[in-house]
Amino acid sequence: MRGRSGWTAAAMAAAVLGFAGAAEAKTFEVTRASDPNPGKCKRNDCSLREAVLAANARAGTDRIVVPDKRYRLTRANPGGVGEDVGDFGDLDINNNPLSITHPGKGRARIDGNGLDRVLHIQAGARTTLKKIVVADGNPGEDDGGGILTSASLNLQRSAVVDNTAPDDGGGIDLDDNGNLRMVRSAVQGNETTDFSDSDGGGINLSGPDTEASIVRSTVSGNRAAGGSGGIEVPGAELNISKSTVAGNRAQGSGGGIGSDSLVEISIGSSTISGNRAALGGGGLHIAFASVSATNSTFAGNRANDNGGGIEAVDGASVAVNAVTIARNISGNDDPGPPPSTGGGVYMIDSTFEVRNSLLALNEVGQGGLAPNDCEGETFTSLGNNVLSTKVECDGFTQPTDLERPNPRIGQLSKNGGPTKTVALRRGSPAIGHADNPSAPNRDQRGERRGGDPDAGAFER
Repeated sequence: MRGRSGWTAAAMAAAVLGFAGAAEAKTFEVTRASDPNPGKCKRNDCSLREAVLAANARAGTDRIVVPDKRYRLTRANPGGVGEDVGDFGDLDINNNPLSITHPGKGRARIDGNGLDRVLHIQAGARTTLKKIVVADGNPGEDDGGGILTSASLNLQRSAVVDNTAPDDGGGIDLDDNGNLRMVRSAVQGNETTDFSDSDGGGINLSGPDTEASIVRSTVSGNRAAGGSGGIEVPGAELNISKSTVAGNRAQGSGGGIGSDSLVEISIGSSTISGNRAALGGGGLHIAFASVSATNSTFAGNRANDNGGGIEAVDGASVAVNAVTIARNISGNDDPGPPPSTGGGVYMIDSTFEVRNSLLALNEVGQGGLAPNDCEGETFTSLGNNVLSTKVECDGFTQPTDLERPNPRIGQLSKNGGPTKTVALRRGSPAIGHADNPSAPNRDQRGERRGGDPDAGAFER
């Protein structure tokens, strides 16, 4: 029987079967940890590079299984870095989609050996890494020390560690057309090295109209010779949930997170702590960007300039609800009477809404010379906030805004849940002080709030 299109039923069935065969998923198992001159990926003789090249040559979904614990790339490009065929240097992924998986306990390590970056994921080549460590990459004079991606990248229980980029994105550089999703993963100990222009020691999210989601993950111990020691957000929409951004360093602004672009950043049930900036915004620096933060903690961050915890300038928009901002310091390099301001928060030419939050024991000056929870232009208080000092904190004029020099709070520590929090001690003025309808139903740890919820991210 022939249909109106002119195809016979048999021909149509054959075409469908042929298409299904071409798109059928295939698994390549890596059987050798060395990096020889690439040939065919044979059943009992296949290197990681050969497996990637074989997957590139196929249409449809592919899976690479890496059973060993370490794979070291040793094929240096005689012409230097930048070759995109995959024979030398980094592993070039150019087909869609691909997953690289370690099937055993722990993680498998792919070591760039300092010859080039480790992975270059090209446009359209959607890639998933499961239980993989990407380490010791260096792309010479380019972005993305560990991974440069122009496609969607999904990290599951993986880590990007100890990579270096002279330009942006010491660990990961998300370029055009790429989205990033991190789940139970880490970006740690990466760095950018060019002081004149190298941002995002851990992650650089430069692609416009892209999205990045960081869930139950950690961005820590990264360094930027420019701005944004942990995460630079010049282009993508960023959502951080149940995660930690800690111990990052920037020679510019934004020790933990930084953005000077019209982007949206959402922070929920997360901790930004122990980050440092040589300029402003020890924990978070934003200009032009919009930020919403709920059930989150900014603690122990330091800036040599303004805004030990948060710096919002040049048209930024910030809204926080049930947030704890505690023990941050601005003017960290100033041993005298501090000219720098905003130990907890500094805001100028921007908007900053605060409700059900705790701003406590923030200071200005080297070693903390003077209490200073916030400073700048007038904040918009929506009520039910607790501050240890209202000096210079214009706008906290709601009847439910309390000033208590001793907020009775603990140190940042593990109090349950996926992230560290600052607990309320017995007798804290924050206990029972939040507004029941507007406070979140649960606190940062996931604990249910009572009928009289507490101000800040922690429910006692």
